Amino acid sequence: MENLVRLTAFQVLIPTVSMGLLAAGSLLFLYIYMLYRSRLYLSVFILGILGFIFVGSEAMILFIGGQYKNIELGRQFQRLEQLAATFFLFAIPFLVNELLVLSPKLKKINKFFMYSGLFLAIFFTFVAFLFPDMFISFTRHHPKWLINEADYPRGDIGLFYLLRDGFLCIWILFFLGFLITDLIMHKNFKILLLLFVGIIVAIYSAIVDMLYPYTGINYDLMPNEIFSRFSLGITFFILTAMVGLTRKFIESAKEVEETYRKLAISEKKYRLLIEGTQDWIFTLNENFIIQAANKSFLKDNRVKEDVFGKLHFIEL
Repeated sequence: MENLVRLTAFQVLIPTVSMGLLAAGSLLFLYIYMLYRSRLYLSVFILGILGFIFVGSEAMILFIGGQYKNIELGRQFQRLEQLAATFFLFAIPFLVNELLVLSPKLKKINKFFMYSGLFLAIFFTFVAFLFPDMFISFTRHHPKWLINEADYPRGDIGLFYLLRDGFLCIWILFFLGFLITDLIMHKNFKILLLLFVGIIVAIYSAIVDMLYPYTGINYDLMPNEIFSRFSLGITFFILTAMVGLTRKFIESAKEVEETYRKLAISEKKYRLLIEGTQDWIFTLNENFIIQAANKSFLKDNRVKEDVFGKLHFIEL
């Protein structure tokens, strides 16, 4: 155990900082959702909270399992981490359903991915707890558990873990296809271009992590640094979604503010026009009951506003 390759500060820093960013972003979108009850903001909140659980669990694996050598607790966090990743099978198509402009046919296809993704996520969750050796093993260690401190608490992966990864690859490729289709057809570059960059970074970071055990090389700008590229990639992807939707929220708020300003000016002009004239201006309902009137009408007829809704026109 003394010969383990020790954790580096950079290795621990990535998931820790990512956890803080995603926690803040998730709380922001939960607040926005509570204000407006929009499923779009709910979808980003779900994406953010799953990302938070994923990178937070990675940080706990490194701290508790790696540094303090608590294998049992470290493995519990590993299972939690991978189950959070599994629920991206639902969260990603849910985001697509609320964010992208899809044709009726594509919408049906996406809903199939969304509901089947939820079913698969629940199914893999049952497998992870009932048959752990088929997902994250609690009896078999990670192949490099006595080589790297970061891998010391991790369990070996099973068949259903690999199957889950296969489904995730399919789901992400379809998401990329939907995204590109929307970009080409609707030119919504303000929000979607940043999201496109985010998913490309996430996919590339996952590929780098997958290739490293076989090649021993990190194909990125930091080849000598050992850390979870996918933790960084998934955080970047979720943050691009949050930044894009925050921009959309701010623009919508500005539009509402501008509309309110124009309405206020119109109301002011209306009041000046109605109250500034000496002529009578009043409104009647279908029964000729006076509903509203200007000050000239009230003054000349020596009545007060409490007659509105009661005074018949003939009584004048």
